[in-house]
Amino acid sequence: MTGGMMGFKRGMWMLVMLLPLSVQAAGNDVPPVQVMSAWVPEPPSVSRNAAAYVTVLGGGQNDILLGATSPVAEVVELHETSVAGGVLRMRPVATLPVSARQRIEFSPGGLHFMLINLSKPLRVGEKVPLELRFEKSGRIRTEAEVRSLPPAPAAGAEDMHHHSHH
Repeated sequence: MTGGMMGFKRGMWMLVMLLPLSVQAAGNDVPPVQVMSAWVPEPPSVSRNAAAYVTVLGGGQNDILLGATSPVAEVVELHETSVAGGVLRMRPVATLPVSARQRIEFSPGGLHFMLINLSKPLRVGEKVPLELRFEKSGRIRTEAEVRSLPPAPAAGAEDMHHHSHH
């Protein structure tokens, strides 16, 4: 029994010695925030601004979205849309807290980035570079695909970009 107990103690001692390494490694390997599903609705050709939408997945720790940039816009601002007294309002948001493992969907009528003073018209199918800055996760680059929006139901007009010939 003594030999078995010695082996057990040696095994426990090695486990105790290795434990701080695994805790330290886990502490340094906190997954960063992820940015995905980025898209931009095609703005009217006369518009100098566009909206951009993304999905943000919180990493292993709380973080804060500090802002964003894009080479196609002079300024990129984070905005939140709300309805107050039947009036649609957009207001800039300085920073956005992102809790660990939280999913934040930027969407029309909610959170979005405003790409202000576009350097060129954006066309369906183009990829718009977008870089988000987080306090802990740093800079995260993504590409937002420019998509056409379905025509408004009341419009009844065909999409002018896609002519069908019979």
